Amino acid sequence: MRAFFLLMEVKMKVLVIAATWIWSAMVGAAWNSDLCLVSRERRFGIGLTYTVMPPEKVTRSFCKIYEAIWQVEIRFTLAINVTNAYVVAYRASDQSYFFSDSKGPAFSKLFTETKRDYLSFTGNYMDLQRIAGAGRKDIPLGMSDLDQAITNLYYWRSGPGTTENTVARSLLVAIQMVAEAARFRYIENSVRRSIKATSTFLPDDATLSLENNWGALSTAIQQSNQGVFGRPVQLRKPDGTSFNVDSVTDSLISNLGLLLFVCNPQASRFNRSMDVKYYSNNVCSVPEPTIRITGRNGLCADVKDGVYADGNPIQLQQCKSTPELNQLWTLKKDRKIQSNGKCLTKDNRLSSVMIYDCNKAVTMGANVLCTSSGNAGSNLIMATNNYASSQGWLARNNTTPFVTSIFGFDDLCLVQGDRTSLWLAECRSGRIEQKWALYADGSIRPQQDQNMCISCNSNNQPGTIVLILPCSGSSQQRWMFKNDGTMLNLFSGLAMDVRLSDPSLKEIVISQPTGNLSQKWLPVP
Repeated sequence: MRAFFLLMEVKMKVLVIAATWIWSAMVGAAWNSDLCLVSRERRFGIGLTYTVMPPEKVTRSFCKIYEAIWQVEIRFTLAINVTNAYVVAYRASDQSYFFSDSKGPAFSKLFTETKRDYLSFTGNYMDLQRIAGAGRKDIPLGMSDLDQAITNLYYWRSGPGTTENTVARSLLVAIQMVAEAARFRYIENSVRRSIKATSTFLPDDATLSLENNWGALSTAIQQSNQGVFGRPVQLRKPDGTSFNVDSVTDSLISNLGLLLFVCNPQASRFNRSMDVKYYSNNVCSVPEPTIRITGRNGLCADVKDGVYADGNPIQLQQCKSTPELNQLWTLKKDRKIQSNGKCLTKDNRLSSVMIYDCNKAVTMGANVLCTSSGNAGSNLIMATNNYASSQGWLARNNTTPFVTSIFGFDDLCLVQGDRTSLWLAECRSGRIEQKWALYADGSIRPQQDQNMCISCNSNNQPGTIVLILPCSGSSQQRWMFKNDGTMLNLFSGLAMDVRLSDPSLKEIVISQPTGNLSQKWLPVP
């Protein structure tokens, strides 16, 4: 088995640096070039694609990037295991140091021309914090801190009478500002904003919970059934309040930049023309989660009156405060959807949706679940998919819309300007006009007026102004946050954009997706 490492070589002193250096230098330059292809994209069948770290059996052992930063004073190299994005060692001039758990391929292959030694601690956060004598929440992050951390690591040498607390503290800074920022767009955004403002910041509860749960999120996503996790992953908001993530379609999941490789899908979607010699034999297990299905206007799919007689309709109803049987659905491995042992199916003669004996139920076909009305008590029907919000559903147990701020171009926040207009403005904590409720049907609504929805014009032409209009369940009101940062209208395929990349115009429009920064959006809890 060959190890696979990324060597990030930095010429110091860090004085001036591009705001996007972490992603472009660490990921873009090395991972999408002829030098070293190490990531795999996997599509989860619901419109979201994730970059998955490669399995451990790969053909190329190393790749290097050289990032010259302003002044050449010292040379420092950080070695990262590309199979998991974990730091394994660093080089300072002719000396290199390895975490105590980085034995085997790392020690035998890396920095062979240097004097090599082991640190007394592992790369585990608990171990790093113990040696540092401080928790991550108490260690500032920023470019000046990264500068000092690399300087500390460069000049430190092990020996009698030396302590390792400065080394551990410095590595905590480097790891979070490099590896964690590549894993999570939320952390990358915090780092970028601190660079722009030449300031420092302390990791908040949201940052720490993401760092602690990367493996859990990676596992849950890759082993999901139709996008639903076998068990929820608990995260925290910046203020410390906890919430559960239990679906790949959660907008928060779009914050993930990388996934740890856990298993191959049962029907592998990897492109086998890619330069990977072996694939892991570990095949993802498929759970059968029992969840609620939330749709239009935040209402739940409900077996009418709790009656399970064959042919009884499925309707929209207010989601119960505590789950009840007729609002609980089990996603089976064969892709059937069951409640109380019976299947959700369609009436072959009509377009209606009903509960029925699974042995006699017909297949659902190519059409999609829909409601002609957004009112409680309306029956579910099957309809041709036009990506309307009346056809948007989210399988999860937390049925409450997720309230978030939405960061956009130039680190400004999306704001409701008046009842029908929206634009970008300086982000301010606690401002209700900067809070948005993300509904299960794909609509985005001002928290202060949730009968209104962000809407694009029905002509779906590039350049059309995005407005806030009464919610109607239309195709113009269904949006998806993608993990490339775009906020896409599913029907038109157009992306929400800042007109002419100029926030002062106070106009948000739809445009062809280009990857421009004016089309990058980040929901932040």
